Amino acid sequence: MSHDKVIREASRKQTVAFSFSKTYPAYIVLVLALIASIVVWRVVVDKVESDKTAAFNKATASVVSRLNTAVNNHMQIIQSMKGLYQSFPFVVRDVFELYGSIPVKTFPSLQAVSFTQPIPAAELGSFVYFAQTERYYSYKVTPQSDTFSVYYPVFYTVPLERNETLVGYNLAANPVVMATIQRSIDRKDYTASPVLSLPNTDKESFLLVVPVEKQDTSGVQVRGTDVSGILFVQILADEFFRTALGAGVASDTSIVFSCVDTTAGSAATIFSSANAAMVNMSAYTPAYTENVAVPIADRAFMIQFATVPGFGGGFQNNLPILSLLGGIISSVLLFAFTMSILTSRTRAQDLAERMTRSQRRIVDTSRDMIGIIGLDSEIRAMNPAVFGVLGYTAEEMVGKSIYDLIVPEDREQVVAKMKAAGDEQQIDYEVRMLAKNGQIRWVNWNDTVSHTDGLVYSIGRDVTDRKLAEQEIQLKTKQIDLSRQYASESARFKSEFMANASFYFRTSLTGIIGYLQLVLSKMYTSPEEQDNYISIAYTSAEDLLSRVGDILDVAEGGDNDGLTSTESLPLEKTFSDILVSFAKSNGHQRYVELMSDNTDGYIVHSNQKMLKRILNDVLGALNSGQGGKMTASLQVNPHENVVDIQVLTPPNSRIAELIELVRNATTQEAQLEALASDRDDVVFRIAAAMSRAKMLNGRMAIDMLGQDGNVVTLTLPVKKMPSHKKR
Repeated sequence: MSHDKVIREASRKQTVAFSFSKTYPAYIVLVLALIASIVVWRVVVDKVESDKTAAFNKATASVVSRLNTAVNNHMQIIQSMKGLYQSFPFVVRDVFELYGSIPVKTFPSLQAVSFTQPIPAAELGSFVYFAQTERYYSYKVTPQSDTFSVYYPVFYTVPLERNETLVGYNLAANPVVMATIQRSIDRKDYTASPVLSLPNTDKESFLLVVPVEKQDTSGVQVRGTDVSGILFVQILADEFFRTALGAGVASDTSIVFSCVDTTAGSAATIFSSANAAMVNMSAYTPAYTENVAVPIADRAFMIQFATVPGFGGGFQNNLPILSLLGGIISSVLLFAFTMSILTSRTRAQDLAERMTRSQRRIVDTSRDMIGIIGLDSEIRAMNPAVFGVLGYTAEEMVGKSIYDLIVPEDREQVVAKMKAAGDEQQIDYEVRMLAKNGQIRWVNWNDTVSHTDGLVYSIGRDVTDRKLAEQEIQLKTKQIDLSRQYASESARFKSEFMANASFYFRTSLTGIIGYLQLVLSKMYTSPEEQDNYISIAYTSAEDLLSRVGDILDVAEGGDNDGLTSTESLPLEKTFSDILVSFAKSNGHQRYVELMSDNTDGYIVHSNQKMLKRILNDVLGALNSGQGGKMTASLQVNPHENVVDIQVLTPPNSRIAELIELVRNATTQEAQLEALASDRDDVVFRIAAAMSRAKMLNGRMAIDMLGQDGNVVTLTLPVKKMPSHKKR
């Protein structure tokens, strides 16, 4: 018998030799694989459900957020108009129309901004005469009836051209409006009406209402007395929702929703999403539904959400069954593979040999660096991929210390990881390595430390491009954040300028109107006195006109998102609390030594959160990467009414270099460019803190004292409290 025939005969015997005792592991593998498939299926089901729930919640939250923003914008309008009445004891028609004209031009949903006041029936004639003197020449109150003991006629309204039918309308004739007004008076707060119809428009609308309380001659509100009038804004319901939601976002297409007014006891739909007409809600059961109340003043609109048909997509909905089928198929294939291994020893050995050859090819052709390193850091072997990353051949790498190729600043972390690693433990780290040509390459290493073999099996991947991209993204992010801070600083200046200009406008306009009223009322004793009144009014008007250009120049710069609210803070306690809080939260001294000079009775008018953020940023930057003791001092200059807050931190040459970088960047553009050389966000924190200090009407300086450390000086305006307030 030939050699080949003997081999074929032995192979045939092995093929038919079947024994359950030898193949039972394959059945165990099959059972375990099927169990794993069911587990995976259950996980996929939960994951799909979770993703769909998150998508639905995201879509509903987007709609609710936009509606809440619109509500807040309209609430600010009536709040601003109430502030007008709080600032002036008496508001004439021209002033009301001046303040009310801007909102109605800005918001398409705003039908009218109006004012009414309670008029006893006996005084109705006098009120009509007074209204006509306000240039409402055809003013009359409608409807009238003996049943009204008190009238609420609409007096001022903006814009007049589209609300003429509302002027003189007696709101007491509308029970829904009167209920809203009475609720506002009882609560002394803002209220909202249900959706209703008023004579000035054929569209449904709702009202935001607030009472105007009586004031004494000094303009101070007199609490507890009757109201002097009612302010209300009329909002077109359909236009309000349409403009609030805008053109919509991508997530809006996955849901259908409608706004329901439930005030009258029955659900009345006042707005539906654009896709509501295309979806037959009775023809399918939505995957998810939710009702969300959007509050407005003292009531709320109910938003009813539901998913559209096919929510989640066909693939996502079928993913669980696909995963189960894939698991079953994989289990069968794994069973067949295991059975093949157990029933054919020769084929298994051949497969193992082929796998060994394949592994050798993978090592030789892999783009990843694969090597063996001794526990003493000496490189024992390395595949050819090292040439493409570091420029060394595999032979040149043998005998080198891996630590000699790592940038010195990154060696410590690698040494620490190697010492802490247990036997057969995998460790992962990214370090900068020195290439043969002197360039620095970022490499991600995945090592397996074997104390038994005395070797480290390493796989390294070149991630330089990714790291450089990440660093570029981080730089751009910091530059954007710092630019936003500069914009907030600029907006703060513009807001203060506009506030001062507004005060000047009001004062000048009041003077002009006052002198013109004296002339119109002929309250002068001679022609010379008349000419004097007109001359003063003319001079004030010219001066007022000369400032309009300045205001327009400043107003073009942007909004006032950078404004911060301020409060009166006790000087020494405020800074002591901030410094101690910083020390505790950053693991430094449990107590920061604070020295003060002449601070008794002084307050700083500032924003405590921003002040804390300034000190946290600066102290965090100056203490980056180190601990040590900090000393702080407060010194008040009573002549200039300012306080100098000085904090001395330990010396650090690396921090000193970055401080010098900030000091040399004298413009905002230069500081943005300096971020490219920033480390540990030191330049970013210092530049942002300097900008925030300016927003608090202060200034900040940082100096380097060499071996004595680094010192930051924050100067802020302070105020001496009167002695009776200190007690």
